[in-house]
Amino acid sequence: MKTMTNIDDINKDKDSALIAVCDDYKAYKFLTAEHKSIKAIALVAVAAKYKALKWVPESLRDDKEIVLTALRNNYKAIKWIPKWLLLDDEILDEALEYGGDSFEGIINVGIFNKLIQASNVINQFTVEELMQNKSTIKKMMSKNATLVISHPN
Repeated sequence: MKTMTNIDDINKDKDSALIAVCDDYKAYKFLTAEHKSIKAIALVAVAAKYKALKWVPESLRDDKEIVLTALRNNYKAIKWIPKWLLLDDEILDEALEYGGDSFEGIINVGIFNKLIQASNVINQFTVEELMQNKSTIKKMMSKNATLVISHPN
């Protein structure tokens, strides 16, 4: 596998950009704005490594296919998902599914902080209560509620 290291080489044309990202997802970071805005190239990058989502232009970060691809790669992609997409049922289902059987991982990467920013009604739940019932989150989100996580002492 040939690795392109020269930025001019990887940005020569669409095919060169795609080959570079196929070789190493980190090449996506060095693509021109024009090449970064090509959905197929962005999909290859986020499929290879969820962290590539942070370099994807906002216009493509709003694309459900790209977001779901990154999320399926690793639930930690949620860090770079726009707040409004977290309220989408399919995105939330995937985050909860790929986050494992508990919410601890999702809590650690800040999904709840983003939900707090996107909502306005306060309800209080313990981490244990949330871990027992995923539907609680969905129900609250449908009511545009803020989640305040309390940790038992």
